[in-house]
Amino acid sequence: IVDTLSRDSVVGVRLAVFEGMRYLIGVPACLNAAEHALKCIALNGINDKNERVRVAAFQMLKMLKGHRYIRFFDVAPMEEVLARLQVETSESVRREIVPLIFKSFFPDRERADQGERMRRIAFLIKHGRICSLTFHRLLFPLGLITVKDAVEHILFMTIVVYRSFSRGMSADATIDGSLRLDDTIATLSGPSQEIPMPDEDSQVWKRNQVFLECVVVMWMSMRKALMETKYAVEKQKLDNLETKVFKKLFQC
Repeated sequence: IVDTLSRDSVVGVRLAVFEGMRYLIGVPACLNAAEHALKCIALNGINDKNERVRVAAFQMLKMLKGHRYIRFFDVAPMEEVLARLQVETSESVRREIVPLIFKSFFPDRERADQGERMRRIAFLIKHGRICSLTFHRLLFPLGLITVKDAVEHILFMTIVVYRSFSRGMSADATIDGSLRLDDTIATLSGPSQEIPMPDEDSQVWKRNQVFLECVVVMWMSMRKALMETKYAVEKQKLDNLETKVFKKLFQC
């Protein structure tokens, strides 16, 4: 099954291998054999030329989320998953990948603060612009986050860019670990501050470009929900900060 059928020339045969492996993942007696088999077939599966096989391969990996002994990124390294998302043309496959990696880049607040979350998003951006944009475009439509969490995420990505601009981008590419929304709003509301002219060849500038693109695509993906009356507070908060930040940015 692992050495021959997972590489069979017939799509249906390869598909059956990945669909069948899902039944073995939860069987304790098959743990060692299943883990070895998964490591042997996962990379071929997520990069298969057939869309249905790729979907099945990622569905198989999703079953490892929360598994007590086998972690999906030990079976298919995160770099390989992100590389697949970067070049993936099938929306069906993209919609399987994003939930798989969601918690890795959007950890619960008990596990990571906003600074750590932004550092993880910066890591995602480093692995590819399309990868990052696809991730943010699908978060809300797939129901992975609430409107409140989505708005907060957009606000903090905007803060990362604003702080980077206001402090100059020539030296430090790290993300500030003390991100506070209230502090940034106070700064924006205070006296006009001259923003240094950015170096458009720097890696930080290029990273910030993608951060802003992520802000836009995420906002576009949830704009209809924001128009609902029950989300008026979130919409107002988002509109207020984005207006102030972009006004400041266009001064440089």
